[in-house]
Amino acid sequence: MTDNRVENSSGRAARKLRLALMGPACIAAIGYIDPGNFATNIQA
Repeated sequence: MTDNRVENSSGRAARKLRLALMGPACIAAIGYIDPGNFATNIQA
């Protein structure tokens, strides 16, 4: 059987995926580096 779908691996699709992943990555990085969290972890 043949598959008539064409894979969309253009730069635009890669850019869209990268932007979609940047939001959660930034929030995780800020939560990890947050000085309040750092101070709490040092005191514990």
